[in-house]
Amino acid sequence: MAVFKALEKKIRHAYKRRKLASSGIVENDDGAILVTGGLGDLIVIARFMRDLLQHLGGGEFSIFYSSPTVAEMVFKSVPGFKGAYPSHFYKYAKDVCLYGLKINQFIYVEKWPGHRALAKADKKIYELVRILEAYEKKIEPLDVVRSHHPFLDGTLGRYAAIKGRSRNDFLHYVTGVGYGGDKLALSCDETVLTQHDLIAGKYITIHNGYDEAMQGLPGRRATKAYPGWSDVISYLMEKFGGDFKFVQIGTTKTSEPISGVDVNLIGKTSLAEALGLLANTAFHLDNEGGFVHAAAAFGKKSCVVFGPTSVDYFGYSSNLNFAPLQCGDCWWSEKTWMMACPKGDLAPICMSAYDAEVLARNIHNWWENQIISPSV
Repeated sequence: MAVFKALEKKIRHAYKRRKLASSGIVENDDGAILVTGGLGDLIVIARFMRDLLQHLGGGEFSIFYSSPTVAEMVFKSVPGFKGAYPSHFYKYAKDVCLYGLKINQFIYVEKWPGHRALAKADKKIYELVRILEAYEKKIEPLDVVRSHHPFLDGTLGRYAAIKGRSRNDFLHYVTGVGYGGDKLALSCDETVLTQHDLIAGKYITIHNGYDEAMQGLPGRRATKAYPGWSDVISYLMEKFGGDFKFVQIGTTKTSEPISGVDVNLIGKTSLAEALGLLANTAFHLDNEGGFVHAAAAFGKKSCVVFGPTSVDYFGYSSNLNFAPLQCGDCWWSEKTWMMACPKGDLAPICMSAYDAEVLARNIHNWWENQIISPSV
């Protein structure tokens, strides 16, 4: 019986190798990188791979992700990126690559550079091994958190904040790789501006959606979705006096129309077009999420309303970040934290306690200061 199982395994791997080869994946000297998470995670990890390969002095890698098309848009400008493939190819692809890493909030070394890699006597490989070994030692205090990801990620966020780090540079910190900055050339489609009669820098994007995998209970929004954007927009329109158009972006699955916006593009753009709008916005309004990371990649600032997620961990220092007035920072305290308030509130107090007029006044004053001192 054991002989037949071994033969079956060999046949299955041979079939998968042929399938990989038909997709352009053959035995190579590259890295296989499996990425999990959403758009924001992709962007953070793309910056990390950019800076890791810069530190190593070169190298090539392929990305394995649930949506290869989205991964291509994010990684396309990263030197050494060879292509993106479906996640289910990874477990076979890592066998033909020099090394295999799974990266999300943490790094998991799933295949160390072996004899074939070390026989190349390539200094880049030796340095990569040194970095990964140092990482494994440095991350030891969070070993329990890492092994239970994402269920203890709240602890990770607090640990990173204690170390003076955030989501965008924590991977750099634990690997000793220098951070090359927030900007990243994402692929986007800017023709969308012409289609909707928009002028670069003369509109403000707004988004109130969230990760589709974290749908709330029927009739209820995700806990991190701020419910008061309509009132904020009303106050801002009065403050700005028609200087800007307000453009809502998002998908029909998680975004709700915000009354008062000038252009509602929910479900009417591709991701590339939504990114094109972010690339040319004056600034962006949002809950904490992937579009905030994308705006930062384009060098655009955001005003972000935080609730259940950590403002210290997820907030960009260049943004205007609103910390909860009450409660907050309960992410992953329960598995259903984003679907229902862990305290049991129908309307999470961390989001409902904000005063829309106060938010709008702070946003307006912040923008006026940006005009006077744009580097702030």
